[in-house]
Amino acid sequence: MPDRQPTKRALSRTLPRLRRLVVATACAAAIAASVTLVTTSAAPASAATDGLSSPDGVLYQECVKHPYRYSVTVPDGYDYEMTIDAKAIGPAGYVAEDDFRYITSTSGTASMLFCGDEKAGRYLLEAEVEACDESYNCDTITLPSARFRMREARTRTTLVIKPLRPRFNEVVRLVTTSREERSGGYAPAIYAPVGLELRAQHRWTNVKAAKARTDRHGRSVTRLRWNVRRPLTIRAITLPSNHGAGSASAARTVRTR
Repeated sequence: MPDRQPTKRALSRTLPRLRRLVVATACAAAIAASVTLVTTSAAPASAATDGLSSPDGVLYQECVKHPYRYSVTVPDGYDYEMTIDAKAIGPAGYVAEDDFRYITSTSGTASMLFCGDEKAGRYLLEAEVEACDESYNCDTITLPSARFRMREARTRTTLVIKPLRPRFNEVVRLVTTSREERSGGYAPAIYAPVGLELRAQHRWTNVKAAKARTDRHGRSVTRLRWNVRRPLTIRAITLPSNHGAGSASAARTVRTR
């Protein structure tokens, strides 16, 4: 049987359907391309970076562990045995403290010992990690350095005066108490240098005869015969020393009755 040719009416019904099919196919291809584009442009997971960090600390008159954190990337299989060698370079430019230890993780926290005789100021933290595989083929990784500060311990000074309103020529008892900052709080500053100051002409002047050192309770007692009639403003001071930074008490005014 001979092939039948499509009529004009049939073509007029078929062509619009073909056009819609072509458009739908093109839209589907565009959507698929956009989905592929979004999928391939997704950011990869961020890798861990090598580094060091350490918080600022205090130079107590006792040995305390000062922490630091490390993170290192080692070659595959080289985490069989690892060591870290860290150094804290002080303000004077030389190594003040160091730390060497075996580590079992490529990131973690370690510490070095500060005992209070170091210098206050800015420190540079440097470290190297040696990582070995099971055959003891080793690789040394130098970590980026970090900086931190160590400050002096603080002191607190108080002054008790009895009597605060003495009679002329009466003996006045002045008790200075000095406390120094420790890792667990404030404690008596034993044998700390202390003194008294008088307020005169808008400035403080040392009372030379009142220089002393505290006892084992962090106290120093000064007795003065009060032979002045005008009011005097007095304060106690703790001088800077290996106990920490200096400090001053609140001022007290003594008035003769």
